Amino acid sequence: MGYSRDYEKWRERLNFYAFIAALLGEGDIYVPTEFYKPLFISQVVKSWEKAVNSILTGKAPKQLGIFVFVPFCKSKCIFCPFFSLPLSSRSQLNNFTASLLKEMSLFKGIFKGVQFNTVWFGGGTPSILEESHFKKIFEAIFKLFSLSKDCQITVECSPSSLTSGKLKLFKSLGVNRITIGLQSLNKRVLMENNRLFQDIKYSLELLQLAKKIGIGVVNVDLMCGLPGDNFESFKDGLKRIIAMRPDLIQINPFFPSYETNFFKFGGEYPPTDILRRTQEAKTGIGFLEKAGYRKVDGANLGYARIPGVANQQEIDKVEYNSSVLSFGPASHAHAFAQLQYTNQYTGRNWNQKLLPKYLGIKLNLQEEMRRFIIVHLRKPILRAFFRQLFGRDIVESFFKELREIQGFDLFYVDNQKLLFKIRTRQEQLILAKHFFNSNYLYNLQKIRKVRFRKDKNYFSELNKLIDVTI
Repeated sequence: MGYSRDYEKWRERLNFYAFIAALLGEGDIYVPTEFYKPLFISQVVKSWEKAVNSILTGKAPKQLGIFVFVPFCKSKCIFCPFFSLPLSSRSQLNNFTASLLKEMSLFKGIFKGVQFNTVWFGGGTPSILEESHFKKIFEAIFKLFSLSKDCQITVECSPSSLTSGKLKLFKSLGVNRITIGLQSLNKRVLMENNRLFQDIKYSLELLQLAKKIGIGVVNVDLMCGLPGDNFESFKDGLKRIIAMRPDLIQINPFFPSYETNFFKFGGEYPPTDILRRTQEAKTGIGFLEKAGYRKVDGANLGYARIPGVANQQEIDKVEYNSSVLSFGPASHAHAFAQLQYTNQYTGRNWNQKLLPKYLGIKLNLQEEMRRFIIVHLRKPILRAFFRQLFGRDIVESFFKELREIQGFDLFYVDNQKLLFKIRTRQEQLILAKHFFNSNYLYNLQKIRKVRFRKDKNYFSELNKLIDVTI
């Protein structure tokens, strides 16, 4: 970032923003979940009724998604920052599925007149569900909600639980996009990261099998900077994956955030590993581009060999602030200009049919506009489109915030567009805090019980969590 005046004062402000960015980590959900409060189910239902009415009257984006979160895995990978539980019995899957169907039924009849254009099963490990569970869940989705003809239906899969039978079932149910989380093709690295059930030969065979069965889009996830990995092993794994020609390859840098078991168990991630992670990411990008893959929206380091294969739900959330109806524990939902919430229930014992316990925060148009800017800091924002989406001009709405950074060469604005001069994800996460509601910035310290120290360099703290390559 460049600065032209009041350098020291601005750098102190940026250091504070870096402090907040390090606290929130890579997810950086706006509004931060730390400010969520308990909600009645009736509040959630009512908010969706209002959101649907806004969609029908053209006051909210028509893009609409369903997200299903499956919390179980065969084992907990030490690099995973997401909520998940090691599966201990089939009864857990039965009770989870029953609870999921119960939650879906709460919204019966609310979405008349609107269609969902995306369905996304995430986790955890969605493919750990058995075929009977998938049939019941899809039956409920088709019964309760209307899907568009070109609806993108994505299921995240692990090689340890994906079978030819499930792939054939996915095809029959209309699943047209899968993500296979390979993460690494080195047996030693897989063992060290607690991926004990992954067979490398079978993992690669699944890519061919999915295409043979007729799944439209096959995406592969690979991680760089993994604990125990090395530069040569990463390169070898990426080359083998490229040779299989999946439609999209996503490189996910490992970040030792406080949510990971790596952090919880006292793992050390020295500067040499941070440097290796950066080198692997840069080298990976070079390999992918040389092989004809091109950067796509909806993924930080996602590269596709053909257009139209990225996660459309992620794209919609960025491009339109689209609404997402979510189901399952720890899943995040967003009803445009009404509510943002999550299902709080994250208990370990699924021994009964459970109603969701919702936590969330009410939204207004101002918060929606902040959310939009935060995710668009690295993309041009067309003023006419912003006005069409929110009914307001972006420069007039955020005149104070823009005036404060006017002298630091951080943005360009004319009658058509607003363009921030941001190069990396790291810079995006820092400058994003400038557009946060200030109450969240300062109250977050009280909630986390961590005080900002002016004499500490929080940029270096952020280097551990966010790779400079992205």
